[in-house]
Amino acid sequence: MKIFWLIFGLVLIGDVLVGVESRAEHPTFILDRGDQKSLVMTVYNGNFALIQETRDIELPRGLVAVEYRDVARFIEPSSLILRSGGHGDGKFLVLEQSYQRKLINRNSLLTSYLGKKITYSRNVANQTGEETVVREGELLAINPEIVRFPEGVEIDPEGTISVPALPENLELKPVLKWLLDNKVKGFRSLQTSYLTDNIGWQADYVVMLDENKMNFDLDSWITINNQSGTEFKDVKIQVVAGEVNRKSVIVRPEMRRLSMVAGSSLSAEVQAGPVFEYHQYDLSRRTDLKDGETKQIHFQHADNVEYVKTYRLTSQSYNYQMQEAEKSNVDVRISFVNSARNRLGQPFPQGNVRVYVLDEGGLLRFVGEDLVKHTPANQKIDLELGAAFDITSVREQTYFRRLRERQAEASYVIELTNSKKEAVDVIVEEKLQGDWQIIEESEPGKRVDSRTYEYTVSVPAAGSKTVSYTVWWQY
Repeated sequence: MKIFWLIFGLVLIGDVLVGVESRAEHPTFILDRGDQKSLVMTVYNGNFALIQETRDIELPRGLVAVEYRDVARFIEPSSLILRSGGHGDGKFLVLEQSYQRKLINRNSLLTSYLGKKITYSRNVANQTGEETVVREGELLAINPEIVRFPEGVEIDPEGTISVPALPENLELKPVLKWLLDNKVKGFRSLQTSYLTDNIGWQADYVVMLDENKMNFDLDSWITINNQSGTEFKDVKIQVVAGEVNRKSVIVRPEMRRLSMVAGSSLSAEVQAGPVFEYHQYDLSRRTDLKDGETKQIHFQHADNVEYVKTYRLTSQSYNYQMQEAEKSNVDVRISFVNSARNRLGQPFPQGNVRVYVLDEGGLLRFVGEDLVKHTPANQKIDLELGAAFDITSVREQTYFRRLRERQAEASYVIELTNSKKEAVDVIVEEKLQGDWQIIEESEPGKRVDSRTYEYTVSVPAAGSKTVSYTVWWQY
C-alpha cells in the first residue's frame, strides 16, 4: 500500500511539473504599434473613450501567450473585449486576460526590493582628492528609505541607489496580456476594444456679433483632450454628444487647428448623425493625437445668424421676511433659434460659447461667454454674457405684514435706471415661493411658472422707470 501511494504521488507530482513546464513554454508573441492595421477612438462627454483597434498576427495552433503593448494607461480592465476576425475561419478561445500597469518609477522599484539588498554609493573628499564609498544594506522601508547596514540602521541615507536588476513584475509601459487557445494555425486579426479614462471632448463656439445688423457669424470646434498616458497615431476619431450612463467610476497644451471650410453649415472635416439616443460626429480624416495634447477640429460654420439682445433682472428666491434694499446691474443676454431658417439647424453639443465684437478700429473685443447645453435642432438658445454697465436697479421691500400663521403679504418696488442714449426694455423676473398671488401691481405682468412672475419694463433714455407690486402668499 505504501508503494502504491508513493508511485501515485510521484505520478501526481510529475503531472503538476509537466503542467508548470508546459505553461512556462507557451510561445509568447509581442504586438506593438507597428502591427496596427486600424485604430478608431470614440470619445464621450464624461472624460472617457472607447478604443477599437485591429492588429494582425500569425499564431501556431495550441496555447499561446500574447503581449499587447502601446495601450492607454487608464483602461477599465473589465471593459476589455478581444475578438478574432479577418483572415480565415479559425477561432481562438481566451483563457486568461490581464492588464498590467505597474510601471517603473522610484517607488515601485524600491517597493520591489523591500527586505532585499541595495547599494548606496557617494563621493567623499580626502587628502588626495575624492573617493567613492560603496555600502550595501537591507531595505526595510521607503518614503523615506530605512536601511539596515552592517554598522547600524540609517534613515534616508546619502548616496546614489543601485539595484542588481529590474524586477520582472514592472513594465516600462502598460501592457495587455492574454493566454489563448488557438484552434487553427494561421493569420489572425486581433480586434481589441476597451474603455479608457482621461480622454475627453467638448464643443467650443466662437460668435462674432454685428450689432448694427443684429446678426452674427459662428464657428464651432471639437476640442479633444488626451491625458490617457499614450499617443494615438493615425487614429479615426468619433465624438458622441449626450449623457451616457455609466455605473463604474474611473479615476479622472499644445493647440492645433485643422482646416476650416467657411460658409457651410457643417464642415467637410466632420460628418454627423444619430447613434442610439445620442448624436455622433465622425471626423472625416485620420490624425495623430499625442499624450497631453489638446487638439481642435473645426466642424461647423454659419453666417448672418439672427439674434435678439435682451436685458434681464432676476431676483433671488428669498424666504419671505423683511429684506434690505438690493442694488445690482441688469444682465445682458442674446438668444437665437437653432433652425435651418436661421442658417443653423444642426444639433449643438454642450460647450462654451465665446462672444466677440469688432470695435470701430477693427479690433476684436471679448464681450462674454456662457455654457450651452446639448440642444437639438429648432430649439432656442439663450446666452448670458454679463452685466450691462449702464443699466442698474434698486429692489426694495416697502411693506411686510404677517396675516396669520404661515400667511403674509409683502410689497416691492423695483427702480430701473438707464444711462444709455437710447431707450431699453428690461425683463424683470420676480422669484416667489409657496402658494402666492399678486394682489396689486403698478402695471400688468404675467405668471411664467409656479415660481416666476414677469414684467417687461420700458426704460427711457437717460431716465428711470419704477415697477411695484404686492404679493400674498401662504407656506
